[in-house]
Amino acid sequence: MQERKERKITLKQVFDEYPSCFFLVEPIIKDGKSADFRYMYVNHSFGMFVGHNQSELIGHTFNEVFGKIGEPFWLNLFYDVASSKKVRYVESDSTIINRKLTVEAFYVEPGMCGCIIRNHEQAASDSVVISDSSLERKAYFDTLTEVYNRLYLQENEVRLSAEQNFGVAFFDLNNLKSVNDTYGHKAGDELLRNFVKLLRLQFPQSFIYRVGGDEFVVISLHQQKDIYLSICDKMRSALNQTNEAAIGYRFYEQIDDIWRAIDECDQLMYDHKREMKSGIFSREYI
Repeated sequence: MQERKERKITLKQVFDEYPSCFFLVEPIIKDGKSADFRYMYVNHSFGMFVGHNQSELIGHTFNEVFGKIGEPFWLNLFYDVASSKKVRYVESDSTIINRKLTVEAFYVEPGMCGCIIRNHEQAASDSVVISDSSLERKAYFDTLTEVYNRLYLQENEVRLSAEQNFGVAFFDLNNLKSVNDTYGHKAGDELLRNFVKLLRLQFPQSFIYRVGGDEFVVISLHQQKDIYLSICDKMRSALNQTNEAAIGYRFYEQIDDIWRAIDECDQLMYDHKREMKSGIFSREYI
């Protein structure tokens, strides 16, 4: 019998040959926010996926490689994973590669996150991953708007209650029922999706939750009070003109119960809704 030769295989060799895109990143935090991220390792599949070889990616930041500021989706994802130390299964449209991606991100060690990317069609043939991803999304994501749901907020209430220097904003759409009744539920669904696009534009670094049929909570961590309130003030003024939704918001240096903060902003939202109906707006909101 021919003697079997001993082979030593390193983890790098394994991941270099891994058929799906895999990479490790180091989030770059500035002023308490994720400003960019550095590729610590990428495999061949990921390099081919984005059109760069490994040497062009490893050790370089997203901004350096692609010549643009890191996408909010990735910045939020890596910051969330690094801070929560939990696995995240999400889907997103990539602006670098025109494909819908299925993404699995996970905590590796302080200052490093791992990520596996599959394009949407490839993920559908992977029964294990699609099963886990579906369970995660059904549990924690609103399928219509693709933001977090109330259950995910409840799962993270302890961590959020321990945060400092953050803002909470509560939104309630004004015309969803009338749109549904007049134009049908497809139009109402589009109204909700478009409103979420607005929230993501105004709060690109924040966590967005759909907590009711037409109610959304936005939690903005590690904020500067004056900047945060200025953003919310401007949005409130814009909503006074469009009548699209009512808003209640407040900045918290510290609070021991995130639900108390949400309830306070909920009441402020109803104050704004009453003002919108009367047409008389207070000069000072907070």
